[in-house]
Amino acid sequence: MCAIFGIIGEYNETKAKNALSLLKHRGPDYCGIVQKKNLFFAHQRLSIVDSHHRSHQPRKHNNILLSFNGEIYNFKALKRELDFDFETESDSEVIIAAYLKWGVDFVQHLRGMFAIALMDGDTLYLFRDRLGKKPLFYLQGDSFVFASEIKALKPFLSTCKLNDDALLSYLSFLAPTPPQYFLRGY
Repeated sequence: MCAIFGIIGEYNETKAKNALSLLKHRGPDYCGIVQKKNLFFAHQRLSIVDSHHRSHQPRKHNNILLSFNGEIYNFKALKRELDFDFETESDSEVIIAAYLKWGVDFVQHLRGMFAIALMDGDTLYLFRDRLGKKPLFYLQGDSFVFASEIKALKPFLSTCKLNDDALLSYLSFLAPTPPQYFLRGY
């Protein structure tokens, strides 16, 4: 299953690690964290494809960081198409190679279910598969926080109350309709 989690901007390390720990059930095999000033970038890994430690995430390549949850069904075909020195058998490394070749349009070449956090230098890109199979939530406040589950965002909210209008739209349309959010008061 895996989980992605990150904070761009100022953060409290203890609070960030506690929020990340709420996602441990999604990836009990390994927890990877990259920390810098104004950056907390993390991954909870459930090892399925290439369980070797060389495939742990966040994955680094030059100035690129990747945290990826999901499965890319066509990663072997993409791997043959991409000119890249692959070190693993993982689909996560193929994402980086595809990004290097096609830029943000790489996502158009992926077939699968995924939530992707890709940091290129100071720029963060977040992607989800077309059907939204893999969850990805974010919160914009003093800092930008993203996670695979909404409960990892709760520690960053001043209050946490359910938005009844968002719940009703979810029950009708399987998603809260804009401008509604599941939680109010943030």
